Amino acid sequence: MGIIDIAAFSGEIPRLSHKLLPNGGAAKAENCYLEEGNLQAGKAVAKDNTGDLANNARTIFRLKNGTFLQWPTEVDVVRSFVFGDDDRVMFTGDGYPKETSQSLWPGTRRLGIAAPTNALTVSLEGSGEDEQKFELSYVYTRVAIWEDGSQVESAPSPPTGITQIKKGIIPTLTGFEEPTEPGVFCTHFRIYRLNAGNMGAAYQYLDEIPKHKDSYQDRKGSGNLEETLQTLGWTTPEDDLKGLTATSHGLVFGSVGNRIYPSQVFAPYAFPEEYSLAVESDVMGFGYTGSLVVVATKTTPYMLVGQQPEALALRRLGYQQPCLSKRSIVNVPGGVLYATPDGLFSINEAGSGRLFTKELWTKEQWEEMNPETLMGVYYDGCYFGFLEGKNKAFSIDLEKADLKHHDLPDKVYGLHYSPFDDTLYLIFDDGTGRYIGAWNKSDDLQDYIWHSKIFAWNDLHAFTAGKLQGDFSKGETRLTFLVDGKPVIAEKTITSSEIFRLPPKLGETFQIKLKGRATIDRVTIAAAVMDIANRE
Repeated sequence: MGIIDIAAFSGEIPRLSHKLLPNGGAAKAENCYLEEGNLQAGKAVAKDNTGDLANNARTIFRLKNGTFLQWPTEVDVVRSFVFGDDDRVMFTGDGYPKETSQSLWPGTRRLGIAAPTNALTVSLEGSGEDEQKFELSYVYTRVAIWEDGSQVESAPSPPTGITQIKKGIIPTLTGFEEPTEPGVFCTHFRIYRLNAGNMGAAYQYLDEIPKHKDSYQDRKGSGNLEETLQTLGWTTPEDDLKGLTATSHGLVFGSVGNRIYPSQVFAPYAFPEEYSLAVESDVMGFGYTGSLVVVATKTTPYMLVGQQPEALALRRLGYQQPCLSKRSIVNVPGGVLYATPDGLFSINEAGSGRLFTKELWTKEQWEEMNPETLMGVYYDGCYFGFLEGKNKAFSIDLEKADLKHHDLPDKVYGLHYSPFDDTLYLIFDDGTGRYIGAWNKSDDLQDYIWHSKIFAWNDLHAFTAGKLQGDFSKGETRLTFLVDGKPVIAEKTITSSEIFRLPPKLGETFQIKLKGRATIDRVTIAAAVMDIANRE
C-alpha cells in the first residue's frame, strides 16, 4: 500500500498542475514561514505611528531618528551624499526636486540653485599709478551653505566684458541678484576673476560675500587668486525630473519623458543638460546593480555603464520587455527585477536578461494579478510584491524561487524599507484612515494555510492513520484530508505529535490541508498505524 510522507515544505508553483508538484510543493502557501524547511506560522503586521499618517498618503520614508516623511503622490527618495547626523535626503515627484533633513522637515528646499542670468557691473575708482594695463573679467555664482557645513553652488553668471585697468585702480562690482525661484536656498555670492597666463586663461576664486551685500571692491592681486571655477555648465534639475536613483559611485539619475539626466559626481544638485541621453520611449524608472544602471522604459530596457557622467555608455538591450510599474523595480543581489507583461523580468550585472518568473506563472495567471499596480521591495532574501489597493501580497525566495502568498490586514498603498532598523514599512488603509504597519514585527502569529500537492495513484487506495510531527507550543494545527477532492475529515484539531486515526475511504487522489500555528516538521499519512511506526 502507498504512503504519503512530507519531510520538507516548499512554496507554490502556480503554473504546474497540482498533481505535478514536487513532493513538498504547495498547491497553496499563505502566511507560511518556510525558510527552515519546515512549516511555521509567520508573524503578523505590527501597527506603527497609528494616527500620524494622512488619509491620502502613498509614499513614506523613515529618517534615522524615526520620523516618517510622507507624500500623497508617488515620490522617489534618495539619501544625500552628505554624511552627518541630520540625515539629509533628496526627492522627486512632489513638484520641483527638493531636499530636506531631520531638522528641516516638514520644510524643504529646492534641489540646486539656478545660475544668475545677469552679468555684474564693473565701475572703477582711482587714477592709476602707471601706464601698464591689466585686463579683468568677472563672473559670480550663487552659493548655499547648509547648517551641516556642506555647500551647493550654481553655474556662473554671464561674464562681464573685458575691462582694462591700471595698477592702483580699484574695481567695484555691483549687480548681484538673488534667486527668485520658489523654495530656493541661497546664503552667499561667490566671485571669480579671469586670470590669464602663458598656458591660457581661467576664472579663479576671488572672494565670497553674504547675499545681503550689494557690492564688492576687488583689491586682490593675481597671486592671491585660488581654485578655478568648477561649476561651468552645472544646470539645475528640470522641475519635472522624476525617478531619482543614487549609485554607490556618486552619480544620481533622473528622467524627464524619454531623456535620462545624470548628475555631476557627488554633486547631485547639478544635472548638466550636455550629459543627458535619449531613449526610444518614456523612462519608467531606474535600477542599479554593481556598476550597471538599468533603465526600464515603456518599450525595451537599456543599460548605462560608466562612473563619469560625460563618459556614460548607453546600450539598448534586445528584450521586448516594457516596464508596467515603476514601483515594481527592485535592486536585488546581482541584478534588477521589474514587472513586464510576461512576469518579473531580471537583468543581471552583465546586462543579460531572463524572465525570472517563467517557471512560476503563466502569462494569463500573471495578467490576472494586475501587475500595473505592483509595488516591489527586496527584503529578507525575497522579492516581496504588494498590489496597490489590495490586501494580498506575494514573496519569492530568490535562491530557491519559492513562492508564497500573504494575507494582509488591510488594503496596502505604499511601502518603504528602512536599513537602519531593518524593517519593511507599509501604508495600510482600514477604511477609516491610513496607518503604517511594520512587516513581520508583531509578537502575534498569523494562521498559516498550506495545501499539499495532489497525490495520485492508478488504483484505489485507502489511508487510515496519520501523524503530524512538530512543536505545538505555539498553537494547534487543523487538518483536512481530501479523497478524490472530498474531505473525509475537515479541520481536525491536532495538538500533539501522536498518531491519529483517519476514516478509511477508497480513492485515487489525496490531498492534505493544514491551517494553524504549530510548527510542523513532518506529515505522514499511511494505510496503517504500523506503516507510520516503521518510519520513525
